[in-house]
Amino acid sequence: MNYKTITYQIDGAVATITLNEPPLNIITIAMMQEIGDAIDTSIARAIRVIVFAGAGEKAFSAGVEISEHTPDLIEEMLTSFHDIFRKLTIAQQEGGLVTIAQVNGHCLGGGCELACFCDFVIATENSKFGTPEIMLGCYPPVAAALFPAMIGRRPAERLMFTGEIIDAQKALALGLITDLVSKTELSESTKTTIASITDKSAAVLRLLRQSEPDWRTEFLRQLDIAEEVYLRELTQLADMEEGILAFQEKRKPVWKNR
Repeated sequence: MNYKTITYQIDGAVATITLNEPPLNIITIAMMQEIGDAIDTSIARAIRVIVFAGAGEKAFSAGVEISEHTPDLIEEMLTSFHDIFRKLTIAQQEGGLVTIAQVNGHCLGGGCELACFCDFVIATENSKFGTPEIMLGCYPPVAAALFPAMIGRRPAERLMFTGEIIDAQKALALGLITDLVSKTELSESTKTTIASITDKSAAVLRLLRQSEPDWRTEFLRQLDIAEEVYLRELTQLADMEEGILAFQEKRKPVWKNR
């Protein structure tokens, strides 16, 4: 596939999608759409495992492109990003797809949401996690729909309300990640996890998915709500405009609280 912002590789029943805009692997609308297309291809080819990774040494992803949080792009941006999670959720529910995030370095905002949505999150000791959107007068819709059920209401609210960035050890304790490894162990640990999945019956894993509590349906419902509030209410606030502008001008925002 001739993608411009990601690389896509297939090895047997495993596909690897690498965010390929180092050093920070900022997620643009173009990248979102390419990720979505790669997921579609994976589903069509009955891929059993999708691995998400980030190119370079500095970040899995530092988040979504701030310059695309504009009135003319915001709906396309949000829809394109959330479609990734909708596609993955349906593939998990109906086909038993398993997802793995291979994280090294900064994993923030939309990058944190993408990684932490995965079934397995294998992170290096120098990784950092957080959803700092509140600093920009925004909020993270995927995290709002996902984190309370995943790690509990109070830890989720602390992360989202304060924009706190935490280290990998704390992320492991909270349950945001599943494995904490050294940088040199990252690749091998990912391979070991893949092997532990692909040597099992795909049919049994699919039925196991269907037998789990139906949190994915609730996630999709909550994501619809979070997206609607974001597009119809948040984007009308003066504080969102101020937060984005302050970030671009590299200054502290002056909130109007409206």
